Amino acid sequence: MDKEIIQRYFLQIGRSYYTTDEFRRTFRFIPTSRFGLGFLSVFAVSDYVSIETYKPGSSGDGALCLTLTGPRSYLLIERGRRTNSGTKIEVILREPMKSGAMTDLVKGWCKRVEFPVVVTELGTEATIVAERSEEFVYEIPIVTETRSRFAVRSFPVNRPGIEGDLYIFSVFREKGESWADWLWAKHRYPKEHPEAIEPKFPSRLVCINGISVSTDYWPFGPMVERIDYRREVEHLNLSRQPFWGRPGSGSRDPVISSRWEEILKSHLAETPLARGEECWIYKQRLVALFPLPGFWDEQPEMVRLYQEGIKRLMSLNEIKQESLITTIIWGEKRRPIYDTDKLFLTEYDIEKLSDEYRVAIFDGRWVDNVRCLKSGHLAIDWSLGKAEYRLETIKNKKIDIVCLPDLPIIGFPIHKITDAVYRHLLLNKDHPFIKWLLEVYNIYDEVKYDIGPQQFDTLTDLLFTPLHHGGHEFEQLEKYLNEWRNLPGMPEDLKPPHINKNMFCDPSRATGISNSKLWCNRGKLSMRLDKNWQYVIAK
Repeated sequence: MDKEIIQRYFLQIGRSYYTTDEFRRTFRFIPTSRFGLGFLSVFAVSDYVSIETYKPGSSGDGALCLTLTGPRSYLLIERGRRTNSGTKIEVILREPMKSGAMTDLVKGWCKRVEFPVVVTELGTEATIVAERSEEFVYEIPIVTETRSRFAVRSFPVNRPGIEGDLYIFSVFREKGESWADWLWAKHRYPKEHPEAIEPKFPSRLVCINGISVSTDYWPFGPMVERIDYRREVEHLNLSRQPFWGRPGSGSRDPVISSRWEEILKSHLAETPLARGEECWIYKQRLVALFPLPGFWDEQPEMVRLYQEGIKRLMSLNEIKQESLITTIIWGEKRRPIYDTDKLFLTEYDIEKLSDEYRVAIFDGRWVDNVRCLKSGHLAIDWSLGKAEYRLETIKNKKIDIVCLPDLPIIGFPIHKITDAVYRHLLLNKDHPFIKWLLEVYNIYDEVKYDIGPQQFDTLTDLLFTPLHHGGHEFEQLEKYLNEWRNLPGMPEDLKPPHINKNMFCDPSRATGISNSKLWCNRGKLSMRLDKNWQYVIAK
């Protein structure tokens, strides 16, 4: 530095020489300095800083020396003793550091600095060099499987202005290379054999000009990036923490995402697991582990559907273009499904879908018909567009309302359509209780008769458990409804009708907490009361 740089930039809070046109004309590298505040951090730990600096060709300034005792207290000495170009800074700390602390700090910061950094600390010298991909890649046998092995593979970023590598955790078996077994290897494999240990996987690292700005110290797998930006980085805040996504989510930087897509596309073309009738199951396992929505939307053969007895493997984009799709539930898995020419998914296929795909397929669809097939299965038709009958609760729970004539049930759960824990609910539009619930839904925002959003939300919460579990915890709902009826001034049409436990059924359970079972019989919805073994056939 020369005198002008010191006075105009170095000693001015919020001004950085590295953002000036002069610097950009003279130098081509991207500096780490940006906000003009970084050097001030030394005064958090020190009251005495000395600086020697020399900039050749600086209009006769020569070597300069500064002594700083605070952000605004300094003594400028015209003649320093430095003879070579550069800057030396000495900081006297208020508190002593533990032995080795400085070396550890520099090691943590200088992950990908292109030149060696020599740290001399209390007579001990350490040389810190940039990391290499060879430090992280390996292959080891799987002790519980013959001719199988774990591997960590590295792929160069191959993007201008970004250095580093992307890492994949892989499992090699006779059937092909899998990138979907990280969770098994991390959690289940170590419990299967005394010699089985959790495989190592590198943590995520983001550097700017070789200096670490973001590190996750826990291996999330199976994809991680250790990268170094050598270009301008957008949205970097004062704490030097970049904006990119959560640990293990992959980078939100579209440049890095595009490289991940290249790597995945190559893997899908090479591994046998991504070919054949069951290839879609392997791909669905990858969707959650490699969060790249745009990439997965257009990939072929991602979901198995059926139409007129013929299997079809379709992409998500193709499914989104279908105005109506059908899901088939209940019935025997091996029993052939007939009596429908609609494009449909079976309950088994839906269970194999990733949460991301399940949401994408059913988002924006609503149930417009429920019907029984002669094969004994229940068909649920999903249409695009705004729902004709749908209940949206305060907590953003969406429940479809359908017509189930002559059945004394309030509703029942079907397969999941979101990433929530619970299955989706269908309510019986013809049931007196649901008719009453809709009346309350239409007036609760007016806060009449002490009924407002909070009360309606509590009501739906209490309704959820017995609906999902065949009447379980029905007593708590019943007690709440009794108190509702006794609210002062409550008009008769807003008092809930009486219900009983047999109005809740869980089609997935033949016995247990459910008092009744709903199924298809001869193309009609039927109910069996387990207690008395009585059959009621819907007309």
